[in-house]
Amino acid sequence: MSRVLLAFDVDGTLIDTRRSFTTIVKEMSGVDDDGAIELFRSTGGFNDDWELARAMSAWRAAGKPKIVERCASLKDVLLWCSNDPGDLADRCIARYRGTDGQGGLWQQERVIVDGARLDKLSELSGVEVAACTGRDQWELAKAEELLGYCFGKATTMEAARKPDPQALLRLLDDDVDYRAIVLVGDTHADRLTAKRCQAARPAVRVMYVHVDIDRTALPLVDALIEAGDTVDVADVVARFVEQVH
Repeated sequence: MSRVLLAFDVDGTLIDTRRSFTTIVKEMSGVDDDGAIELFRSTGGFNDDWELARAMSAWRAAGKPKIVERCASLKDVLLWCSNDPGDLADRCIARYRGTDGQGGLWQQERVIVDGARLDKLSELSGVEVAACTGRDQWELAKAEELLGYCFGKATTMEAARKPDPQALLRLLDDDVDYRAIVLVGDTHADRLTAKRCQAARPAVRVMYVHVDIDRTALPLVDALIEAGDTVDVADVVARFVEQVH
């Protein structure tokens, strides 16, 4: 039986993480500028709060030079800015989880697409619902707790990190004929993951649906649920898709 893989990014797609992400970056970097944070994130190379906090800390210490458009990763920033604060991952993770003695910032996050809707998607014939996230396993478990939904398949950062196409490809079963692979995400890294997945699997249709906080994944999810098993899932998704070339 042929299927459609419907893979969701989590942060910014299923869960609104703006408050927790921005709080960590500001506290760790000392940069109190939402516009600068978004500018860095728009490059597609700063989806981890601890990497962005480290990059922006070095950038602030260097006098905030106009280099962002030339930087797609932490490594790029550190080549321009010599004031590297060192790895901030442990401090950021402790702040997020609440193991630093303060309340965990994950508790401030809000659901965009609720678990009841994801349950209904999972019940559609020929559809596999999966998570394709940059979160680690602990963070995904907390997301599932907030959503009230447990993913049957998931890629976390321990297995592959977007935009590595394996983040999507490892979710496929070898013995299944996939009509389409769909990734719903909100970052340039998600877009690149879909594009590279298409290059790796040219015989399979790869579709990318880009969402943001103003244009969320809810209309797509509701359209799929409303259509039920009466139409091809890929045909419904095509109304929302950003073509992958």
